[in-house]
Amino acid sequence: MEEKNRTSELELTFECPKCGGTGVFEHLTNYTNIFVYEDGEIAFGDTEWWESDTAEYSCNECFWTIVDEEDCIIRDEAALIRWLRKEPKTLVPTPSETNGCCDDEERESPDGALDLEPGELRFVCPKCNGNQLDAVNFTATRVFAFDDGSVVYGKVYGGEYEHYRCHACRWKVEDEEHGCFDEPEILVSWLQANCDQSE
Repeated sequence: MEEKNRTSELELTFECPKCGGTGVFEHLTNYTNIFVYEDGEIAFGDTEWWESDTAEYSCNECFWTIVDEEDCIIRDEAALIRWLRKEPKTLVPTPSETNGCCDDEERESPDGALDLEPGELRFVCPKCNGNQLDAVNFTATRVFAFDDGSVVYGKVYGGEYEHYRCHACRWKVEDEEHGCFDEPEILVSWLQANCDQSE
């Protein structure tokens, strides 16, 4: 990976609207559906998907995913540069603007995802009411963007960072105390506190 060494160029600044962080990560993602039980056990589904051809950009502090004014995920360098410059969307959509905020492509739901087993906890997404959870991990790479439209990739940080999200709309499970988290016991508490388990 090329390290940043372009101080003569005007680097575009980033300020995370969620935490104030000033660094950008590009991350490549893989994820699989999961089933969570009251005792804290997590069962992984049989299907794993990869998104290595559709990068996402995020804050390097809180991992807030960069989205545009229409809440669509920024997925390519051109859209990232335009977002950092605070330019409006182009009349001709970029790839990130055509496959947008959630997941426009059809995905086959794992069999039995809504047929809860004894002790299994129900997930209801607060954004889209989806019922399937994914466990996510990705490789994060520091990104430096410049006013001439170029992007330089720096060091790969921390290997993989894990979190949970809604399968349908990619909303990341988080709470006020922990932000995004990967601990099963916190996920169990979150599901019990935020999703109706009475059905």
